[in-house]
Amino acid sequence: MVGSINDKMVDKIYAVAMDILLGLKRKDLADGLENMINLMVEKEDTNLTKVCEIIDVVRDGLPPESQVVSKEKKRAAGIMVFCPKTKRFLFPFRSDKVLDGQKWGVWGGHVELCDTFQYMDPDFAVDVVSSNIKIERYENFQKAAVRELEEETGLPTSSDNLEFLLHNSNSSFEYCVFLLKVKEEFEPDINWETDHTMWLRFEQFPSDSLSLGLRRIYESGKTMEVLKELSE
Repeated sequence: MVGSINDKMVDKIYAVAMDILLGLKRKDLADGLENMINLMVEKEDTNLTKVCEIIDVVRDGLPPESQVVSKEKKRAAGIMVFCPKTKRFLFPFRSDKVLDGQKWGVWGGHVELCDTFQYMDPDFAVDVVSSNIKIERYENFQKAAVRELEEETGLPTSSDNLEFLLHNSNSSFEYCVFLLKVKEEFEPDINWETDHTMWLRFEQFPSDSLSLGLRRIYESGKTMEVLKELSE
């Protein structure tokens, strides 16, 4: 159960939210936030989840060009599946139902937002916010990659089994790819995101119809060297 927070803690959260909103010249939203929090305090119905919901409402109310959430990087994670026994990699050919579809790609997808606030000790959560320290609201790259792999192939695994391959980042997008070694080649239980798959050696890698994720791997000389050595 989410713990309750006292008025002093609410004031701290409110102060941080106000700084954000006034900095964006949105006094109307700041006033609305103040009214909502005051109403909650009067009703003695204040808890961490409700405060976070209020802050989310405020963020949603901001215009697109100044939305706090939109300033955060988009994140994605991928996995290349490799069988040392056959020295082949499992490639998905993306379906026409997904973005950047009808192309060869990498297993994976977007790193999802998570409700970190709801699982934090209230005192710790407020201390972090009031100190202007960024709270990580995303699942980590390894967990995202593992989740996406199981969704797209039916293969369960653990973050502990992943080896780092690539980290690519710019001002708006961050991408991390891992390697997963399997004992035997297998027939993946694909979902709607994949049209078909192929096990391929390094020299057989697709040369055209490449997704953005796969192109980023190809553009990394160091990563390609690692993949080539694995397949030799």
